[in-house]
This record gives sequence, C-alpha cells and structure tokens, in this order.
Amino acid sequence: MKAYEVEITGTSPLLWNRMKRDIQLEMKELKKNELDEWETDAQNWLRKAEIDQAGTYPKGNENVHVPPEWLKAMIVNAFKHSKVVPSFATTKKETFTRYAGSFVIQNGTPICKVNELVGHGAYVSGQGKAGGGKVYRMRPMLETWTHKFVVLDPFGRMEQRELEDALEFGGIIEGIGDGRSMNFGRFSIKSVKEIKEA
Repeated sequence: MKAYEVEITGTSPLLWNRMKRDIQLEMKELKKNELDEWETDAQNWLRKAEIDQAGTYPKGNENVHVPPEWLKAMIVNAFKHSKVVPSFATTKKETFTRYAGSFVIQNGTPICKVNELVGHGAYVSGQGKAGGGKVYRMRPMLETWTHKFVVLDPFGRMEQRELEDALEFGGIIEGIGDGRSMNFGRFSIKSVKEIKEA
C-alpha cells in the first residue's frame, strides 16, 4: 500500500450544498413565497455546509469539513476524463478509472470554522412545490481556502507523478463541491508527498 499527503489551494471559491434529510423535509413544507425568506436566513443556509453537529443550528465555532466523497469523485473523474494510461498497463486502452475506485481518502483537518463562511445567492430552477419557475437559493461559500488530505492506494501500483497529473487535471477541469459547472471549487496543487512507513 502507498499513501500520499496532498495539499491543495483554491483558485476559485468553494461552495457547499449538502441537502441533508432534515433540511429537505423542512423545505418541503414551505410554500414558494416562503422559500426566499427561508433561504436568506443564515441559520438555514449555513446548515448546507458539512459541519460538526449536523442538523443543529450553527453557532459559528463549529468545524466545516470537505466531504471525502468529493475528493474521491474528483480523482476518479480526472483519471476518467484525462484518459491517462497507467504505467502498469498491458494495453493502451487501459485507464485508471476502475483502479482509482479502490482509493481511500482520509480527510485531514477541518477546512474552516462556520463563521468564516459567507452566503452565495443565485436563482435556480424550482423543484417540487416550487417547480415551474426560478427560486432564490443561498449556499455556504468559502472564498479562499487550502485543504490537506491523504490518498491511500491499497495496491501501491500508482506512481506519484500519475497522482500529481490527475490532481492537476482535477483542479483545472473537475473541481470539488457545488457549482462546478460555474467554475467553483477549482484548485492548484500545493504539495504531494508520499508518506513513508516508519
């Protein structure tokens, strides 16, 4: 097994939109004319971030996390779309896509505190009771960010440069978080270090 410590730095703001079950049920009960007021209340939209004590109203000092599934999906998609041929491949048609599915992401320290988040508002297509028009949505946003995490390669067949290539592609093209089609969540690599066993 190989392990790599990765540090990335945002080149665009990071958005969350983690619609947990309690939020979905709460919003389902609202009428369309009540949604705007609900969305613009910071106590509501802050709950869409991945925070400690999920489901409670944040006070401001809670930790905010980057979900590991965001990072894994970014790496898998980067390998898939860049069509990098693995160094261990026996044919030119092989890719890392299925191999990267075996990776385990260990998240590092929290990315920030709740009180560092700001709201990002935009009109989006309505869903459910609000369907048939545009509704205003607020999402938690972190304007400048750096994040550390560990990528575990259980089979140890990937070379460090191959992971670096995938992360570079992922930072430019894929991104993490919500609003990726609008270029949110883009990043550059600060460092990639293989963690040697003691």
